[in-house]
Amino acid sequence: TLRRGGRFVYALDVTSPANPKFLWKKSNLDTGYSELGQTWSEMTPFLRSDGLPLLIFGGGYDPAVEDRGFVAGSYQNPPSTTKTMGRAIFIVNAETGAIVKSFGPADGLTDSIPSGVALVSNLMTGVVRYAYVGDTGGNLWRVNFNSSFGQPSATASDWTLRKVAALGDPSDTSKTGANARKFLYPPNILPISGGGYSLFIGSGDREKPFETTVVNRFYRINDKPDANLTLSCTPGDQTSCTCTDSAGASTACTLYDATSANANTTVPGTASGWFMTLASGEKTVGSAVTDID
Repeated sequence: TLRRGGRFVYALDVTSPANPKFLWKKSNLDTGYSELGQTWSEMTPFLRSDGLPLLIFGGGYDPAVEDRGFVAGSYQNPPSTTKTMGRAIFIVNAETGAIVKSFGPADGLTDSIPSGVALVSNLMTGVVRYAYVGDTGGNLWRVNFNSSFGQPSATASDWTLRKVAALGDPSDTSKTGANARKFLYPPNILPISGGGYSLFIGSGDREKPFETTVVNRFYRINDKPDANLTLSCTPGDQTSCTCTDSAGASTACTLYDATSANANTTVPGTASGWFMTLASGEKTVGSAVTDID
């Protein structure tokens, strides 16, 4: 990938390090790749359930919307509020670059995805079941590689996308307000006893090191794919949320504010997770790592 160098992705065969071979190149001008932005997202390899080698990566960065000039000690408004690229998740054949499956604006993606993608695989077989990624709008997404019977599927039409959590402020189209949270790195994932996964991820825009307006937070979000809920929280006070199922039915749910927590704090078992509010100007500029004691 090229990051700010362009809207291209390349593949090389380095089986023989002394004799690398060019495999393929794709750009936003290739069929199916029109949403490809500046290619920031690392390509993550995995095997389809039938053994086909695949790559999964985010659609990239949209500089016209995400960049803000720094003039006289303050950040300016972005060049545009019209989102035109990066709003995608690509899953491609690792050997040819051919798109096996992609998700985009038609699937609900509204913001660019410069982050890499985290995978969840079966511990016994190694087959990937889910993928998780955040976007520059403060949303978390899950790709489900299972069929309707709950087993990993090699049929791309079985794969689905679901918003796991909405933790930004979609009304802030210029992304200049206090709740304009962005996820630029993939979550760390741990299984939950009884089923599901905890996603550990922090918000922060590493491209704006002097920005102090956004209230960034570090989150633990609990996701149970079988329940298939979307957690939507009030942008400011994120202890007040709703959980919406795939049929559109909503119930009240909460995130616990762990900003002042200590070693003796117990998070309520009914909470859908927790968050810690970072100090003014603080940002998460890397992926979380979980150490299990």
